Amino acid sequence: MKRIIIIAELFAPNNHIASVRVTKLAKLFKTIAGYNITVISRKLKSNEIIDPVLNDDLRYIDNHIIIDYSKIIHSILGFQKSLVRVKHSKIDVKISSASADNSLKAKLYNKILSFIRNSLNTTIDHMSIKNYTKKAIKYIKKNPAPFDVVLSSFEPFSAHLIGGRIKELNPLAFWIADFRDPVLTPGTPKKYIKYFESYINKVSKTADVFTGVSDACIKVFKEKCKNRLFTICNGFDRDDLKNITPNKSEKLTFTYTGQLYRGQRDLGIILKAINELITDKSIDKNNILICYAGNSEIVFKQQIGKYNLSEMSNSFGFIDRRESLQLQLSSSILLLASWNNIGDTGVVTGKFLEYLMINKPIICAVAGNLADSQLKEMITEANNGVVWEEANDAIDYPILKSYILEQYNRFMNNETLLFNPNMEYIEQYNYTNITRQFINLIENYCK
Repeated sequence: MKRIIIIAELFAPNNHIASVRVTKLAKLFKTIAGYNITVISRKLKSNEIIDPVLNDDLRYIDNHIIIDYSKIIHSILGFQKSLVRVKHSKIDVKISSASADNSLKAKLYNKILSFIRNSLNTTIDHMSIKNYTKKAIKYIKKNPAPFDVVLSSFEPFSAHLIGGRIKELNPLAFWIADFRDPVLTPGTPKKYIKYFESYINKVSKTADVFTGVSDACIKVFKEKCKNRLFTICNGFDRDDLKNITPNKSEKLTFTYTGQLYRGQRDLGIILKAINELITDKSIDKNNILICYAGNSEIVFKQQIGKYNLSEMSNSFGFIDRRESLQLQLSSSILLLASWNNIGDTGVVTGKFLEYLMINKPIICAVAGNLADSQLKEMITEANNGVVWEEANDAIDYPILKSYILEQYNRFMNNETLLFNPNMEYIEQYNYTNITRQFINLIENYCK
């Protein structure tokens, strides 16, 4: 029986999409291969909630080590929380007024306040992660244990620093450095670029193999470690849908769940198409509903307000994953947004893989200057929706608009929506199959 340690700050029962991959791998390592599972993760912050779906999977963990921040970091986080609470309403007012007031002063004020808040949050987050890393490594030194396999999952960057230390203590262990996100992106703050370049060099010299949810996540290691790179996507676990009953909607319901990343994920083109169909009386606004659930309510309200669809929308705010799954199951069509730019490609969100499990039509908007995104390829292969790409707008927009109208007409005529998914293709993303890829790596490399 192999002993495996998984290092991930975000793990069950944390209600965060980043917790899903590592938790499912831990569960299925146990149920498929019978590995002995140890996990190192972070204690939930006061503002984080428990995912009732992932919480059930904790029973598969043999040893769960939970590391907390130091008292001084807790004090800083408390200050950050109070500062954000005080400033939040003021910033929200400015964001709302900026869309109505196009004056340079309003826009500039909004940008300055947002910059200060984002810079402060980034700095505090960096400090917190370094403190967590230090405490976790201190624990490992005091409580050494033998492991055959080390699986660390980025991000945050703490995972691979801790994984590297465990590898030093267990030199014969097989270390898998897993990447759910790229280390460097166009949005990486300049002051941290050198740090992350050093981080990349350090990990590349020590890890045995590198896995990524997409090619883009591990391409930075291509020159140094090209024979040790493996793309293993995120997936879904149909067990998550047990005991969840959908609600029947009397309206054609479009739903987006998740973050909008300050507008980098933009639903605007979909909303524009719906607005135009309402304006030319092809769609009756009273027969549709656009739902949102997540912590980007302000951005969602901005996007939907721009196209005069507020009265046809319903925002649930941040809800736990069970509620999110129920909302998706109760919807007619699921909305997805991403981007594909030169130098920033291959973005496949964990939410998309969750959508595959829900088995509903998908409408996806991909912003950016590069066509033929990985999401478009996957949705085309899955045959479960339609994709608009900004780089291919002239062709894609009429198709998008036609698709929405076709689905609306089917719904109003009590017909089944247009949906004929390629289940054989979709099933490869079942976490049972995803985990087997990891097990094959372990069994082939770790004798």
